[in-house]
Amino acid sequence: AGRRPGAARRVTDPLTILVAARDEEAAIAETVRSLREEFPEAEVIVADDGSRDQTADLAEEAGATVLRLRRRGKGEALSAAERAAPPGALLLVDAEIRGDVRALAGANGIRVARFTRREGGGFGIVKDTARALIRLRSGFDASEPLSGQRGLDPHARSLVFPLARGFGCETRMTIDAVRAGVAVE
Repeated sequence: AGRRPGAARRVTDPLTILVAARDEEAAIAETVRSLREEFPEAEVIVADDGSRDQTADLAEEAGATVLRLRRRGKGEALSAAERAAPPGALLLVDAEIRGDVRALAGANGIRVARFTRREGGGFGIVKDTARALIRLRSGFDASEPLSGQRGLDPHARSLVFPLARGFGCETRMTIDAVRAGVAVE
């Protein structure tokens, strides 16, 4: 209360980490353990999007709260997790993320991870199309239009959720944020 919209996250602001996962049993436990180590005070919520493997069980065993959902797509799964999360800042990460994501926390608006080296994921034309769509719809030139690793302050969270359905959620999130005057870095 009394905090102006878009103000930087204070240490006392709660942080919740939302992890989108579908059939990620090979990666999810390590991801959850790493996030719990990097952010010991944060709640980690895994939005299990209809996995047919042991993703949900392994995430729970590693210390996450798990939402077991019917397959809805990434945007709807993350939106369900956001509704289940307490008020405050969010960190969105993909289930197979490796590396230090602490720089995403404490965003003033939305902070998007830009990778120095990407492993896998042949995005090429999809990434270029997403970048062009963001520029066309908002005037913003996104260097990482598809990155699922994002930090959101409480104000940005309130403006971009619920997310677009499916895998266009990052593109739509960026467009919605820029149009609403939220800083995106």
